[in-house]
Amino acid sequence: MKHRGVTLENAESAPAAMANLNGRQVTFAALGSVAIVRAESLTETGTSAPDAAAWYMAANHLNSVQMKASAVIVDQADKLIVRTESEICAAAGLTDEQLEAALVSSVDGVLQVHDALGEVRNQFSGGE
Repeated sequence: MKHRGVTLENAESAPAAMANLNGRQVTFAALGSVAIVRAESLTETGTSAPDAAAWYMAANHLNSVQMKASAVIVDQADKLIVRTESEICAAAGLTDEQLEAALVSSVDGVLQVHDALGEVRNQFSGGE
């Protein structure tokens, strides 16, 4: 990511690094033969709010119509968390150029799907 002008901060307790990209916390993790790119953000919607279902419907919808990244709504806090994630298979080994292209594609995917999730959620909830 250094070649793209992105500085990653190493995580203290995990084999991961993080960066703030376009206002989103993005995590990069190498787990064996897979590299994961994940974006997360906290919503203003409470986990038991009546309109929380719109977030779940938006994630299900996006997961069924696109393949850039997976969308998940996490309800392990007081407010819902939006998470988008992309995996890069690196089992056979990648050249530096291939890894850079895969990382750029994954970062673009998780950020685009993250933004789209809010837009689709607004359509399901009748605007906002």
